[in-house]
Amino acid sequence: MGFILTEEQQMLRDVVGRYVADRFPIAHRRKAQNPEGAFDRAAWQGMADELGILGASFDEDIGGLGGGGMEMLILMEEFGRGLALQPFLHTVVAAGGILKRWDSPLAAELISAIVAGHAILTIAHAEPQSRYIPWNVEARARGEGDSYRLDGHKAVVADAPWADWFIVSARTAGGPLDKDGISLFLVPRDAQGLSRRDYRLIDGGCASELLLEDVLVSADNRISDGSGYDILMPALDEATAAVCGEACGILRQMLELTIDHLRNRVQFGKPLSAFQVLRHRIVDMAVQVELACAASRQAATLLDDPAARSKAVSAAKIQVGEACRFVGENAVQLHGAMGVTDEAPISLYFRRALVIERSFGSSDYHLDRYHALLQAEARR
Repeated sequence: MGFILTEEQQMLRDVVGRYVADRFPIAHRRKAQNPEGAFDRAAWQGMADELGILGASFDEDIGGLGGGGMEMLILMEEFGRGLALQPFLHTVVAAGGILKRWDSPLAAELISAIVAGHAILTIAHAEPQSRYIPWNVEARARGEGDSYRLDGHKAVVADAPWADWFIVSARTAGGPLDKDGISLFLVPRDAQGLSRRDYRLIDGGCASELLLEDVLVSADNRISDGSGYDILMPALDEATAAVCGEACGILRQMLELTIDHLRNRVQFGKPLSAFQVLRHRIVDMAVQVELACAASRQAATLLDDPAARSKAVSAAKIQVGEACRFVGENAVQLHGAMGVTDEAPISLYFRRALVIERSFGSSDYHLDRYHALLQAEARR
């Protein structure tokens, strides 16, 4: 299948690429030393005011741009190239994917706030025991009149330090591994009984552990009642496809940085690029980059096809995970000892690639999922 960008898509790529290069120089990533300092709110607001891309995945009738999977892939690839440290993935794609499927005035209000750059959301669904399985939920929600009381522990909640709202999964029925009985709730950051422990990830990003102790939530903030799995999974597939797009930008940049290093580094009187064995290594890296990007584009084009979406997304994440490790490890090795220092850009790209490999399910998780989907198809 060929993937040729339209003129509008090429313009989108060029405009966003220039913005990212201007607003997110590599020094910006090095300054991410603490949770509050890692987020550039002015740059986030600029994405809304100057580019209007915070509405990329929302329909035009609710203030969005009406973009599809390929437009999202283009945006994420440019963010990957520039290591843009912004909550776009978790606010616009992941949380936005859930809000789009929630028929509520509050959902429309929050989407408008996201598009305007005035609201940041993130999904709090993973738990210490869940091991990437979204329906492995032990957090509980019990009804109390027109409200609910939430109790539980949510782990590695990305972008939580600056999120205004959390979309929290909790059980209203069933056991820990049942797909039925999961409800989703919209919880404000200042809710009484909600505590947060922030920490940095190895790539400079931030996440938090959320502890919910008797948190009171209005019934109006209930996104789904027992059918949260049906809303959560498509949104997570879209977010997984988006992070694969970010990986494509990172992989291409690591390849380009490595080629440039080999051309300029001189040993034994000639550049490293003159050694055939190193050229072969570069070719192997380039093959992995193209395989990962082709699978990611395929997944992006199938996001609107419920029958093919999950399998295509898992296939892409498997290929991306393999490429992130292969390309990253070889890039660092070819740079030598400097490749693991903060001063070398390749180190920052490699760290982000390692985090992406574990985001929204590891390669092993998606390999098991892909196998299960194939078996389900065979039984039909």
